[in-house]
Formats: sequence, structure tokens, C-alpha cells
Amino acid sequence: MASIYLNNLSTDERFKLINELHTIQNGKCFITGDEIDISLHKNSLDIDHVIPTKLGGKDEKSNFALTFASANRSKQASDLNLARIIHSYLKIEDNIFIFYFLYYHK
Repeated sequence: MASIYLNNLSTDERFKLINELHTIQNGKCFITGDEIDISLHKNSLDIDHVIPTKLGGKDEKSNFALTFASANRSKQASDLNLARIIHSYLKIEDNIFIFYFLYYHK
């Protein structure tokens, strides 16, 4: 669902929100935990509701997070907290597969 709050922001207000979220999140994507370089990644970032409005989340600044667009789009309709957990699980699963492959295929 589109955000009325975000749609009403000017370009400058949106950039200010991105910088605020970047600072709050210690410069990391809310989902992946990977470092965000605002200049380098400026065209590949999303601002999204942590808790979707259709699940009762508010359409306000306190319910937004900064994510990489690719990670955000892969979550589909789940909330960002769930997307973060799923991403962490998949990362662990990949590491186990790599370890297994390297260990048993020497």
C-alpha cells in the first residue's frame, strides 16, 4: 500500500528522512544489515513501513525504515522485522551449505 506520508514529502524532506533513518540505523539496511552508502546507493534505496499499514502499522515517521530496494522487494507483503529474520536465516543457510561443500568436497 502506498504511503500518503511519503507521497506528501518534498524532495528535500524525503532526503532529510533518508538521512535521519540512515543515522538511526547506524548506516545499515534494516533488512540485510549491510552498510548503506547514501551517495553510492541513492537510486537503490526504499523507505518502507516496518509494520505494514494493512497489519495495523501507522503511516508515520516512527514506523519507517531504510532498506535496499532489492531486499525490500523480495520480502513481498511481510513486515520488515520478519524480512530481517528470514534474511538472517537464509544467510546462515548459505554459510552452512558453503562449509559443507568445502569440507566434503576436498
